[in-house]
Order: sequence, then C-alpha cells, then structure tokens
Amino acid sequence: MVDVLLPGINGIDLVKQLQERYPGLLCLALSEHGKTIYIQHAFSVGARGYILKGNLPELREAIEAVVGGGTYLSPTLQANLSTAEG
Repeated sequence: MVDVLLPGINGIDLVKQLQERYPGLLCLALSEHGKTIYIQHAFSVGARGYILKGNLPELREAIEAVVGGGTYLSPTLQANLSTAEG
C-alpha cells in the first residue's frame, strides 16, 4: 500500500519507481483524493488498485482483489468516473 501523498515524493511516482525495479510487485494506492487524474495516473504506472482512506472493510476487499490477481477501484470512485465520463 502506498499513500498517494508522501513527504518528499509523490506516492504515484514511488509506485512507478517500484514497478521499474520490481515489475511483479503488487501496489495499491491509498488516498484522500479521488480526482480522476490521480486515479488514471496511478493505474498507468502500475498500481493494481486505488482506494479512499477511511473505509476499513473496503481496504480488506481491495487487498484481497489485488492479491488474488485482480484490480480494485473504490465503488465511490467508480461512480465518480462514470459520472465524469457520461
């Protein structure tokens, strides 16, 4: 799990660096920010999931999905993306 906003480095940039060094590493982005640009960028650099902070049951669901070989996007964020695209 990587927080999107870290002191000294952007968490999404960290995911990119980790993916370059360890291509099989599973990364899950965790953030308070649900802006489409953050989500798209996180997935484009290799994050396998993106969730909003503060929802413990969702965190477990996201980890299980990513470890199981899938991807995960918070349902709230999915709804926001659908609205933005529509």
